[in-house]
Amino acid sequence: MVPGQPAFPGFDLFSFAVDSRADLDRLVTRLDDLGVPHSPIGDRGSDGAQLDVADPDGTVVRMLSPFSAVAPAFQGIEFRDDGPPVFYDESRLDRAPNRQ
Repeated sequence: MVPGQPAFPGFDLFSFAVDSRADLDRLVTRLDDLGVPHSPIGDRGSDGAQLDVADPDGTVVRMLSPFSAVAPAFQGIEFRDDGPPVFYDESRLDRAPNRQ
């Protein structure tokens, strides 16, 4: 490992919202066809279902369906020096590239 390059194997840094459980089933079929390892589809009770796939570095990419009706479609987290983390539901990235 190179200093300054964090490793997050087994930790989902982000999740994708998937429209339906049927979409997760189709994704599992495609992953199996490609020989890509993945978790079984997990039951999250009232929060739907999840499927995890690790990228080549071991970082988990999580698919959730249906995404909780309570949670916003986007959720970011900001860590501050002066207190607990702050969550926000609007992207802070510029949507249009800066062309000069």
